[in-house]
Amino acid sequence: MDSLTKSRPIGITIIAILVWLYALIMIILGVYVIMAVPSDVTNNPLINQLRSMVLLVNGYGSIIGGVVLGIIGIFLWKGKRWAKIVLGVFIWANILGGTSIPILIISLGIFIYLFFFKSAKEFF
Repeated sequence: MDSLTKSRPIGITIIAILVWLYALIMIILGVYVIMAVPSDVTNNPLINQLRSMVLLVNGYGSIIGGVVLGIIGIFLWKGKRWAKIVLGVFIWANILGGTSIPILIISLGIFIYLFFFKSAKEFF
């Protein structure tokens, strides 16, 4: 359906804002991890180098993931069906990867709303 002729449900608006906030947090944490990489924690230079590399990969991965999630949030706001599907995949990856109970409940609530509520299905 053409999402330009339909008004955006409030649930989609809330979910898009939550996605943007989560993306912003990911970017901020990624920058923090990169800035906080220790140079010499132990006397073993190999361990220090490996630890620094792992932290840098995690930091840059978090920044890239945050940017991708922010873009998904923009297109979710616009009512693009592919954004809903990609967000659903990210939600299930997050659930299967292990997460805290509050994040699990919020993620499942978002997934159920996006894929099973009539107002969300009609918007996409």
